[in-house]
Amino acid sequence: TARERFQEVVDRFPRSGAADAARLYLAGFAAAEADDATARELWQAAAREGGDTAVGQQARLNLWELDRSRGRHDELLAEIRSLLDRQGSPLPADQLLYQLALTLEAAGDDLEARDTYLRLVDEYPQSILRGVAQQRADRLGGGVTG
Repeated sequence: TARERFQEVVDRFPRSGAADAARLYLAGFAAAEADDATARELWQAAAREGGDTAVGQQARLNLWELDRSRGRHDELLAEIRSLLDRQGSPLPADQLLYQLALTLEAAGDDLEARDTYLRLVDEYPQSILRGVAQQRADRLGGGVTG
């Protein structure tokens, strides 16, 4: 099965980019089965080993989605805000703003979520996230910005 093949890659080449990508898939399987501990462990390993690569970034986003879905909003908000405040973050600022807004929205803070979406729209007009951020802001009561 695919799971066995991915595990084989991790076992045979644990510090490779292929193993990091395999961990993403293995974690996805675990999350789909509600095995949060295994999913978290695998995504954390992929984020750590993958660093600033696309795989490392995706692992972080997956961890954050898991945390949001499990109601861990306060810890997640603190982590994302900390990354926004520091130089050399593993994710671009527009992605961090989007993740912050998603988390604020999940936590029920629609006003701050809307303002954060609009901040992304205003500060990063070339972002691929601009359109979806504008739509989400509009849905939360934000007007069209220039």
